[in-house]
Amino acid sequence: MTNSTSHFPNLMPLRPLIPILQNLFSNLKSTNKNKKPFLSKNYAGFDPVKRKNREYQRSKGSSPINGLAPKNHDNTPTLSSFVLTCSYALVCLAKAIHGIKMEKEKFAFGFTVDCRARLEPSLPNNYFGNCVWGHLVDTKPSDYINEDGVFLVAKCIHEKIKMINEKGGLEGASDGFSKFNYLSTEGFEIIGVAGSNRFGVYEIDFGWGRPTKVEIVSVDRGLTIGLAESKDGKGGIEVGLVLNKHVMDLFKTLFLEGLHIN
Repeated sequence: MTNSTSHFPNLMPLRPLIPILQNLFSNLKSTNKNKKPFLSKNYAGFDPVKRKNREYQRSKGSSPINGLAPKNHDNTPTLSSFVLTCSYALVCLAKAIHGIKMEKEKFAFGFTVDCRARLEPSLPNNYFGNCVWGHLVDTKPSDYINEDGVFLVAKCIHEKIKMINEKGGLEGASDGFSKFNYLSTEGFEIIGVAGSNRFGVYEIDFGWGRPTKVEIVSVDRGLTIGLAESKDGKGGIEVGLVLNKHVMDLFKTLFLEGLHIN
C-alpha cells in the first residue's frame, strides 16, 4: 500500500442505516434537469432529511421499482440490503471521484452472479466448485453523480437482478465482453463489488477460533467495494474501500453527511 492510499475498511455497519436508506429511496423523485446536483463545486454533501416531504408520486397499486414487494400496505418499496448498500456506496464513491477529478463523470457498475442454481440444464448434485458470471448494470453514465443517483442506481440494480432471476445467470453473456471493452475504451470508471454480506465469513473457524476482522485485500486492485456481514451477527454490513486519500476524505464526508451521522 502506497502513502497516497488511504484504507477505510469497515466504513460502517449498515444495519442501523437500512431504515434511513429505505426512507431516502422511497421519498426520492425525479427532479428538474436544471436543478443543481447535490455535489456542487464546494463538494457539499446532500441532505436526504430535507427531502422527506418530497413524496414519490406513483399510481395506485404501482411501485417505483417493478417487482419489489410493498412494505405493509402503503406501497413503500422493500429493498434488499445488497441493493441499498451498493447503490448508496456507489453514488458516494462516484461523486467523491468526480469531486476531486471533475473530468471523470462517466461511471458503470458490475457484480458477479452465482450461476450454479440458475443454469438450464441444471448442474448435477455432485458438482463441486464455483460457477459465476459478471453482469454490468444498465445505468446511464451520469446516473451515479445525479442528484437522485441513489434512486436511479438502486432501480437499475434491482431490474438487473430481476432479469437474472427470470432469464438465468448467463443471460446477455454473448455480448458481455464487448460491453466491458466499450466502457473501458470510452473512459468509464467501472466499479465492482467483492464479497457478500451472505458469505458468513465471521462464522468460519479453521480450528483456532473465529476471525476478529475480515478484509478483502484484492479491493486495492481497482475500483472495488468490499462487502461482508457485520461481525456482531445482527444483520449489519461492513464496507471496505481503498482509495486515494483525497478521494477517501471526500467519500467519507459524503457518506456520513448524507445520512446526518457525525
